[in-house]
Amino acid sequence: MEEDAAAEASRTSYRPGWRFSGQAMPDGSVSLLVESPPWPDVSDPAAPPVRLGVSRLLHPSWPMDRSSVRRTVRSMVHELERHEADEWLSWGGERPFDPHGPAGPVP
Repeated sequence: MEEDAAAEASRTSYRPGWRFSGQAMPDGSVSLLVESPPWPDVSDPAAPPVRLGVSRLLHPSWPMDRSSVRRTVRSMVHELERHEADEWLSWGGERPFDPHGPAGPVP
């Protein structure tokens, strides 16, 4: 089951440049990783682009059927996309939802 969950995550595709991987761990858990393509830094356009990633560790007691793995990977993609949207949304130069801002994200 763990090998199937890892393989399901690894065969995911999305937009160009996105990477997906899954690895069955010796304890029966599954490590999932989703990485974005390199994106420019909103606060420093001269900085080199940055690749973002989100990881999850699926505990052996959690569901690891195909549907559960797909929902988890989808949630990870949404997390990365939301992070970038919150970082880049701007009103006259003000970025009230910037997750890196001094006060953090605005609810």
